[in-house]
Amino acid sequence: TWTQKVEALQAELEEERKRAQALAKQQQDGLQDTEAQLHSIPALQARLQEQESAVTALEAENAQLLTFVGEQSTGMKQMEQQLGALPEMQEKAEKTEGLLEIIKRQQETMTE
Repeated sequence: TWTQKVEALQAELEEERKRAQALAKQQQDGLQDTEAQLHSIPALQARLQEQESAVTALEAENAQLLTFVGEQSTGMKQMEQQLGALPEMQEKAEKTEGLLEIIKRQQETMTE
């Protein structure tokens, strides 16, 4: 009766103590996890900075490549224009040669 009640209360108290210990252990583990995460923040920040620097370098390289491609494209367009004008230039050269030939013949006939 009283002894049984005391024993029951002691058993209940023991269960509460075990639950409190388990909860304290969970909180301690959570605190350790949080501390580990806090300690890893500087390394993560350094890695982020490295990645940002790498991105900046890649962006600069990309800009250079775009400039190069643009220059190449402009050069190609100029070459295409020159190639397109080539038949006309050949025609003019042939006409000029013909005119020079006529002038040469006229000079020859004038000197005779």
